[in-house]
Amino acid sequence: MAIGLVVDDAIIVVEAVEHRIDQGFESRDATRKATEQVSGPVIAIAFLLAAVFVATAAIPGITRRLYQQFPVTIAISVVISAFNELTLSPALAGLSLKRKADRKDSYLNACSGVSIVAPARFRPICVTVTNSFT
Repeated sequence: MAIGLVVDDAIIVVEAVEHRIDQGFESRDATRKATEQVSGPVIAIAFLLAAVFVATAAIPGITRRLYQQFPVTIAISVVISAFNELTLSPALAGLSLKRKADRKDSYLNACSGVSIVAPARFRPICVTVTNSFT
């Protein structure tokens, strides 16, 4: 559950950047527009989840002793993840994602349908992995 909470918003940010790129925006402009679009919900979700988990840490009795560290850890990781989702994820998406018209040249697109461009030194790995599944 904790991994899903931390990773979910990063996926939304990357998909928003890809959607803007597919609409015809350049990578930098698409990243800015997508970040403006999803920053409010990402911040709201992060603070809401942090508030819920911090409140869980205040449960009295033996339950508090058993579960006191877990909610605080999750709340802190959700806040750190929100910072990551608003800074690192859009930057990496803007650098690595391309338009669909430009993806035809990508060997990864031919191998696995992934729209991320990687260095040519990974081509043998891509071919080996693709051939192992066919």
